[in-house]
Amino acid sequence: MFDHYQAMVSALVAKLRSGRRSAALRDQVGGSTFVFDVFEGHPLQHEVLGYLATARALGLSLRARIDAYAAQHPAPPGARPLRVVAYVGQSVSESDEENGDA
Repeated sequence: MFDHYQAMVSALVAKLRSGRRSAALRDQVGGSTFVFDVFEGHPLQHEVLGYLATARALGLSLRARIDAYAAQHPAPPGARPLRVVAYVGQSVSESDEENGDA
């Protein structure tokens, strides 16, 4: 769990150090939070609940392709290494409208 926390905090610190507080689609540093409000039985409920699995599958596929390329093509001499850490998290909760939670 520490690696998740470290990735999130590192992204926040890097974004704050850049002096920018807003995000753009082309940003390479930062994060995005999406809140999906659906009801049980909503036509997109399974897609929303599967968001984490979809993101994991994309990340695993990308990492496998990078590893396969690296096995066949070593980095050129003097190439600057880059480490990109991406964090995707998800939680699901039911709101209790009777208690004022929406």
